[in-house]
Amino acid sequence: MSTSLHRRALTRSLAAAIGALAAPALAVGPPANAGVTRIGLADAFLLLDQYLALKPAQRDRFQLAYRAVRKGKPAPDVKAQIIHRDHSTTPLAVDADGWVTQLPTLDQLKRRETFEVDGPDFDMAMELRATLAPADRLAVPELAATLAQVNAAMVIFSDGDPGAVGHGLACVYFPDAGTGRAILADASERPLPVFDFKLIGPTPYLDMRAQPRPVTVALARTPSRIVMAGPPRGRG
Repeated sequence: MSTSLHRRALTRSLAAAIGALAAPALAVGPPANAGVTRIGLADAFLLLDQYLALKPAQRDRFQLAYRAVRKGKPAPDVKAQIIHRDHSTTPLAVDADGWVTQLPTLDQLKRRETFEVDGPDFDMAMELRATLAPADRLAVPELAATLAQVNAAMVIFSDGDPGAVGHGLACVYFPDAGTGRAILADASERPLPVFDFKLIGPTPYLDMRAQPRPVTVALARTPSRIVMAGPPRGRG
């Protein structure tokens, strides 16, 4: 599949569902126990160049996060590096949970630098995260504004074709929050649905399509992050 078609397919899959919460962006590396493989840096971090090329006002409410995953589990042991045009190298920095802690710059992506993997393959998964600070109470209009900006960017990522993303993303996830409540304008409440993801466990979420729309989300614990995505598989 060409990179352009892969990006469009990825955008479509993000709009449809989130799988294991982080959408699989790309399988990186050779088969298990094989040697070294090299791919374009922009191919390893799909959509990152397009995201960084957006105007600041088009992306100030969300950011991209990438995670090394192998067989449905974090892969903090990956051995990979960026090979720069001057032949110097920068090791891929990941934390204990497999999250990439230092992403390539737009200049590096534009220069078509190389991503080298030494050892077993892994998936480079991606999350669309809100820049809104996690808290145990969140204003729904702020979450809705973030979703709107993400969906506008998704259209840009799809070469301006709204049909490629369908109705867009409609859900906001709160990993590690435990449970949650949606508080309506009349002060009545309803529990947030919870989906049990293989990678991170039970996660409450807000589906913006549910009516009446609440004004506040109250969570049992402050989430580790706020993730924007489609509905869980089977709940679309």
